[in-house]
Amino acid sequence: ESRQSGSTWLPVGFAKAAVMANVSRIRATPYRAIEWAVMDGRLVVREGFIAVARMALHELEIAEFITNSTPGFEWPNCDEVCGHAPPDKPLSDHQREAIGVALESDRVSCLQGSPGVGKTHCIAAIVNTIISMFGRDSIAVCAPTGKAAVRVAQSMAANGVDLPASTIHRLLQVEGEGGDGWSFHFNDQNPLPFRFIVTDEASMIDVDLLASLLRACTPSTHVLFVGDTGQLAPVGHGRPFYDLQQC
Repeated sequence: ESRQSGSTWLPVGFAKAAVMANVSRIRATPYRAIEWAVMDGRLVVREGFIAVARMALHELEIAEFITNSTPGFEWPNCDEVCGHAPPDKPLSDHQREAIGVALESDRVSCLQGSPGVGKTHCIAAIVNTIISMFGRDSIAVCAPTGKAAVRVAQSMAANGVDLPASTIHRLLQVEGEGGDGWSFHFNDQNPLPFRFIVTDEASMIDVDLLASLLRACTPSTHVLFVGDTGQLAPVGHGRPFYDLQQC
């Protein structure tokens, strides 16, 4: 059900109905089935809602990263970013305002905008500014899919920024896939070497992948999520980009 609705947490009634639908009604004992799954560490129940334990843990990891990050941030200010936009393609007042809101909020922030407003143009100016201030090796640009990574790289190149972009999986370097999802070379024991990470098409990132990305960040890594909540939703569970904006 979580795959169909996109939600990590569902009313307990969904789990009870699933038991009744898959087990003979004579032998079905939904309460005992849920109790066993909780005791076995497969499910968690909270205030009338139920979730797969792994999924709930990943949501908790994201929340803890956001709330327990080291105070302070080093994002460039809006004037610095505007100064690094191409002279023939200056940032509009709307773009300046959106960048100012995103980069003044926190180390982990969101740049939201509907199609056609120039989000990738803003990314290019932000990345160009960070490279000039901290060096090319200080920043990575990524996206959930290969197509999105190519698009943002092309947009940066068109705006004079020669920096490759990769998928999140490639950035983290996949080492395997199992029942608990992907395993990556970069993780909490081996964090990514970047001070800044910019992620485009963030609306497509599900909870599991975002947890893996943040797990590979240090407490001082700066992360900017760029996207539009009205665009493609994640294939997996959760809508973390939407939830982050609500915070």
